Amino acid sequence: MKNIIILLLTLVTLNVYSQDQTIELCSDYNNTFTYYSLGTPNCIYTWKIYYNNILYKVYNTENITLEYTKPGNYTIYVQTQNELCNSNVQKYVINVVPCRIPALYVPTSFTPNNDNLNDVWGVKGQYIESIDITIYNRWGKVIFHTLDINQVWEGINTPQDAYIYYITYRDIKGQYGIEYGTITLYR
Repeated sequence: MKNIIILLLTLVTLNVYSQDQTIELCSDYNNTFTYYSLGTPNCIYTWKIYYNNILYKVYNTENITLEYTKPGNYTIYVQTQNELCNSNVQKYVINVVPCRIPALYVPTSFTPNNDNLNDVWGVKGQYIESIDITIYNRWGKVIFHTLDINQVWEGINTPQDAYIYYITYRDIKGQYGIEYGTITLYR
């Protein structure tokens, strides 16, 4: 019965965070995390926190709560031991990065005249995971389509005119977005 209670207590205190995680330092995010030892109760716990491979803090508690305020690599080791507990070491690796704000830049014109200035039209993005770009002429006919953010429209054999673009995308945070507007092709 005692073993079952200890097992249940161990299961209750399992860490809900993964062993390896990336944390973004965004103002609207919670950057405070609690880490739990997977050891049995009444053990001796030693937590060692390294920041960019330099020992940063040491704690002797069953669990710890850390607030991340600056980017860098954190490695956390927790060791449990005493005469009742097996010696056990857990490791957490945390990569703290600046806030990654997805962005999409869509040019509104280009001049495919082979002068090496704005000869192609293409979208630039930051932290975009997937994209679907479609360009239509004024009658609704698709004249360019791609699922590759790096593919460009060259406008070859396309008359000077205004064209409509419609873009759907998903960013690295799983948010979906839509951009649409006009592109002017100048000859």
